[in-house]
Amino acid sequence: MLSCASYVQTTLEAPGKVREYGPFMLVIGELEKTAYSTCAEIVKRFQEADVPTEHVENVLEQKWKKLLWNVTFNPLSAISKARVGDILDDSYLRRTAENICLESIEVAQNKGISLEVQQTLDSIFAKAEYARKHQTSMLQDRLKQKRMEVESMCGYLVKKGNEAKIATPHLSTIYSVLNYIDQQIENKLVK
Repeated sequence: MLSCASYVQTTLEAPGKVREYGPFMLVIGELEKTAYSTCAEIVKRFQEADVPTEHVENVLEQKWKKLLWNVTFNPLSAISKARVGDILDDSYLRRTAENICLESIEVAQNKGISLEVQQTLDSIFAKAEYARKHQTSMLQDRLKQKRMEVESMCGYLVKKGNEAKIATPHLSTIYSVLNYIDQQIENKLVK
């Protein structure tokens, strides 16, 4: 069995019209060692087709790192209607993003993901510098009055934190507010 994380920045310009901007990358890895050669062959074929692809040993760690970036910026941008750069530049939003990230790192560590806290935090915020003008997918969904990825992005981490008795006050608050906003969106869609 294989798993993949995709790194791509897109915006929905119109129904059926997605614009990709910035660099993109596929990161693929096997979940079981027996699939190594299959994974290597698939990565090779993507590379031969000029699709930037990397074969990684620990794909779950890569997926967690992607989730950590997303949960740091997506929910907060959806609530505040701020782009990534606005979150980086505003001291209140940045501090909230850092706290969400720290809580999420603790949950990831509890799930067996090997992360150094300060290095991970620094890496997430350094990568965000390249996405300053980016409207996160959750913000795009909110602006278009579409349901957001609240459960998969925030709910999972809050649930895993609760199960492990890890306090996630910032993330839990964001999760509650986003659920309310999502419910308002759904109510408008149903009417």
